[in-house]
Formats: sequence, structure tokens, C-alpha cells
Amino acid sequence: MSSNAEERKISNPILSTRHTAEIQDLVERLIAEREAEAALEKAPEQCVPRLLKAPAVANLLQTNTQAVYRLAREGKLPAVPLGERTLRWTEESIAEFIARGGIKAEPVPFEATKLAEANSKR
Repeated sequence: MSSNAEERKISNPILSTRHTAEIQDLVERLIAEREAEAALEKAPEQCVPRLLKAPAVANLLQTNTQAVYRLAREGKLPAVPLGERTLRWTEESIAEFIARGGIKAEPVPFEATKLAEANSKR
């Protein structure tokens, strides 16, 4: 236990050791809860992720909103549904999408490329 916890120890000759330990545990949990609540009050923006609308996401990805909705529908860009027809995106999901390289196009085999060029010349 820390020095603060030692200072807060409850000593009462009337209560049994078991009761004293239970009360001490309860006091420590209450103190921890209050400290957590105080931390949340100091920085609420860190607790709730910022949600972005489709135009903001499209701007970040330098594309249009239709592409953003298509990526969400295909499951390639995770969205947060707020209703039956309302979607939002977290900054973290956009950052992860960009970090993994977005959508990578499938490489075209060399032979298929040459065949396509030959057909286009005819």
C-alpha cells in the first residue's frame, strides 16, 4: 500500500479484523472511483472519440463522399452507425485506414498486361 493508503487505514477496536479489512477495501475503491471521475472531468475529449461526417472524411482522403459511403458499405472503412441511415467515422479508423495503405489494387500479371496492349492495338 502507498503512504496515503496507510494513513487512511481504519482502526477501531470494536470492529473485527475482517470488518475492518472490508471497510478499508470499500474506502479504497471509493477513493479510486472519485480519482477516476476527476480525471474524466479534466480531459473529457480524450474519453470520447471525435466523430467525422462523410464530407470531412472525403476531404481527409482527398476523394468524394460517394467513395466514402461505398468504402463503408464494403466494410473497408469502419463506420459508426448513429441511426438507420446515418454514419460517422472516428479519427482513429481513418488514421488506421491510411496507415494500412488504403485499398491496394490487385497487381495485374505481366502476361495479362501484354495481352491487353496487343488487343488494344488491333
